[in-house]
Amino acid sequence: SWIWSDRSDFASQQLYELTLLLGTFVVSSTIFRRQPRRLVLLLFAVFGLLALGFCALSLVLLGGMSGALSVVGAGGIGSARLLGVGVLVSLFWFLRTQRVRFLLPVPLFLAGMMLSGSRASILALAVSGLALWLSRKWIVGPEQRLSALPVIIAVATGVVTLAVILATQIGRQMVTNFLLSNFVADSASASGAGLYLADRNVIFGAALTEFRDHLVAGSGLGTYLGPFGELYPHNLALNFAVDGGVLGLIGFLVVLYWPMQRIVRSRDSLALGALVTGLFFLVASLFAGTYYDARFLWVFLMLGMLCVDQPGVKLRDNKMLPE
Repeated sequence: SWIWSDRSDFASQQLYELTLLLGTFVVSSTIFRRQPRRLVLLLFAVFGLLALGFCALSLVLLGGMSGALSVVGAGGIGSARLLGVGVLVSLFWFLRTQRVRFLLPVPLFLAGMMLSGSRASILALAVSGLALWLSRKWIVGPEQRLSALPVIIAVATGVVTLAVILATQIGRQMVTNFLLSNFVADSASASGAGLYLADRNVIFGAALTEFRDHLVAGSGLGTYLGPFGELYPHNLALNFAVDGGVLGLIGFLVVLYWPMQRIVRSRDSLALGALVTGLFFLVASLFAGTYYDARFLWVFLMLGMLCVDQPGVKLRDNKMLPE
């Protein structure tokens, strides 16, 4: 779709981002093809440690939790996604080890996400967290059982944490600010200055109209201009549809379905962990960001596929990949 785009600066930027993403795929799939599990574990460790570092910096520099740290270039959207993956990593290791200590930083991560005001990340965490829980049998291990005691302790800890938040003034203020900033409309939400809080139904409606007007091949990469002056429709699926038409949208759905169904069939714990993390970025990207913001969606799906392709991974039909 670059061929029939208007070749604007933003179109060139989008082309550069997609080219960079494809290059990353070629290089990383070549380097880590034989040891994808180590890379999944490494990325989990990096995300977890970065989320902990974000919380530590917030407490040291600001004296409390924050949803963004401009001093290190961390905006609200990126911070919320980092902390959301931190929650998923904590839950993953809790299921794998059944050790409650992995859940200790979760309240801080959730507080930072609420303070960021990112509705997309909160929704993405809810969806991916549910997917992780539904996959718990395979995360824990098909020959093991999730003990009741760690789950009871985890639930009790969550209830106590919620009670403490609601019992303190700073906690109530944090929840109130999140609700007001995300669910109460004001004049700012109808202007370019308040784009982050703008009603997504207006943006999505305009993108759907653009899609219908250029149904087959789209209007061209980076050509879209929305009602608030935004350069992309803040929805990854609509991004493909607007730029590449039906062909682009079908391609997007195919490259999602193909790895997802293979990973689910494998029932491999690390592959499922990668899939759940990719799902988090997918849902978040349906409400904010463009191709570049969804890069970890494709990275984690690729890693899940590489884990499935390792010798000895059992598929649903009980066949084993050859050694």
